[in-house]
Amino acid sequence: MFKGKDKNYRILGICGSKMPNEDVKSMMDSICRSAVDSGWKVMMFTTFCDLYSRSHETTGEASVYKVINTDIIDALVVLPGSINNNDVSASIIAAAKDGNIPVVTIDGHFDGVPSVMFDYVTTFERIIRHVVEDHHCRTVNFIAGFKDNDFSEARIDCFKRVLAENGIEFDERRLGYGDFWEEPTRRAMDCFVESGLPMPEAIICCNDSMAITVCQYLSEKGYAVPDDVIVTGFDGIELEKFYQPRLTTGCVDYSAVGAKTMEIIGKVLAGDTVRDAVIPYRMQLGGSCGCNKTDSANACDKIIKLYDRVGNSVWHEDYMFSFLRKATRCRNLSELADVMSTHGDYFEWFCVNTDLFSKTPDEARYHDLFTEKMNAFFVRRMENHTNTDIIFPAENILPDLEDTLDKFDVLYFSPLHFMDEVLGYACAAIAFADEFVYSNRRRYISNTVQILENLIHRVKLERMNSELAEMHIRDPLTGLLNRRGFYKKFDKLCGEGKFIYLFSIDMDRLKYINDNFGHNEGDRAIKTVAAALMSAPGYELVCSRFGGDEFAVIGSGDDFSPEDYITEVRAYLAGYNRSSGCPYRVEVSVGMEKTDLSGWSSSDSIDDIIRIADARMYENKRSRKAVREQ
Repeated sequence: MFKGKDKNYRILGICGSKMPNEDVKSMMDSICRSAVDSGWKVMMFTTFCDLYSRSHETTGEASVYKVINTDIIDALVVLPGSINNNDVSASIIAAAKDGNIPVVTIDGHFDGVPSVMFDYVTTFERIIRHVVEDHHCRTVNFIAGFKDNDFSEARIDCFKRVLAENGIEFDERRLGYGDFWEEPTRRAMDCFVESGLPMPEAIICCNDSMAITVCQYLSEKGYAVPDDVIVTGFDGIELEKFYQPRLTTGCVDYSAVGAKTMEIIGKVLAGDTVRDAVIPYRMQLGGSCGCNKTDSANACDKIIKLYDRVGNSVWHEDYMFSFLRKATRCRNLSELADVMSTHGDYFEWFCVNTDLFSKTPDEARYHDLFTEKMNAFFVRRMENHTNTDIIFPAENILPDLEDTLDKFDVLYFSPLHFMDEVLGYACAAIAFADEFVYSNRRRYISNTVQILENLIHRVKLERMNSELAEMHIRDPLTGLLNRRGFYKKFDKLCGEGKFIYLFSIDMDRLKYINDNFGHNEGDRAIKTVAAALMSAPGYELVCSRFGGDEFAVIGSGDDFSPEDYITEVRAYLAGYNRSSGCPYRVEVSVGMEKTDLSGWSSSDSIDDIIRIADARMYENKRSRKAVREQ
């Protein structure tokens, strides 16, 4: 239970996939309504596609389940059929068990986990018997799903049993596999037609998608449904409601799913013995078998509903084009948040890893995927008001969770990722699933991820260009500016019109060190001089190495003292010579010239200043050599 400052909240987590899918949406909505009616808050953690393929894309999608904090969630509902990957479902369930929170699955068996199951077989058998016994069809084809799939094989066995009970011999040539979708179904129908067998009186399909494809195929070949061939489906998908003729199919009452789920959770929390709950399908007689003609008024209503849905999708697509046009110009998260403030769909949170643009990712990760601190770079909790860049602990899930739970009943989480690169997650506060346009949300999330990825690449490219530019103006041995970098900095100082002191500095006896102690020692001595030039604190300095033993420094600023600066440089070298243990001394000769850049013109040349400083440096070098030789 989430314990707030003023109130405690019981939170139900729901894990599923394929949210635009109407069946999944209906189940989610039923569970949400029952949970809220029971005084619970709901967090939905879902992906936009199922995770069957085990690809980089699905790995990124599955990251949303890692957002779950079992210290906050009180119970978890998992929809393994929608996730379509038993390994992922098992890992979600294992994490919940490790956190000592009860789990209920919907239509999926896992050891030690109670489930709400659907009775497919009874109603599917009723449909077969309706075709064979009520319509007296003797020649019946069958379109199954995947070969060796449990659901598909169970329905084939049911078909064979009903045929046998009615004295009809099963003909293997009249069995095809449509893999539950369009193209394989068309191939199966091609095989039927090319087999030379008489056309069947009826074709029974394992799901509605294949049944609709069969109806279309028959129409293309000149056959009428149901006058020439009866067709049946199963599942009662949303598309079936808009198809003519309406299918004879099997439908489930999804409104019962939520009540059964919350009943099981209540018993588990109370410590009672729990058994699986079973929800039956019902047979829907439609026009595809000739038993229930479609009412034209109902058909018109459904067409209008479909037209409105298509219109909404077209409007949202145009809306997203506007979002993309503006967002692609953004150079940072703050600019992106400004654009999102005028294009978001709901009350929402976009949370990204705090190392999103870092050159070196943080090693410490929350659940191995997220940074321990997350950045809610865009938050909209109230109408016409947004917040940006809220840093919060990842374990809190959202930056303002208590206030959010007080205001909203259902929170819907989606992954933010590019392939298997996890960027973070998004959350939207919604009323209920049937009031939320998931296809629009998917488009918005997809566009935002594209913008984020472009932004990441832009930042990386700018960083690489900056590093490349630095390489061109830096001396690789010392890290000081090279001659090119020195001249660029001087041009900038000219634009600022500063008074400067230019030092020409030459290291003494570098050739002696190289010849007697090796070039490694010579390099060490050069780096020591560079460190000495940079050692004076509090000064505005431009330090450079022109090459070999030649250095140039510009000092500027009202507080700059050339005498004090050179004194500090020589003091640094003296300290080094005392402590280094080297058989040689590192020393420098210095010449200086000062100039006022406020009157600098394009006809003036820095080389003239350098020549004056060089001459004074060589004069200093000669005098120092004379002293050494005395």
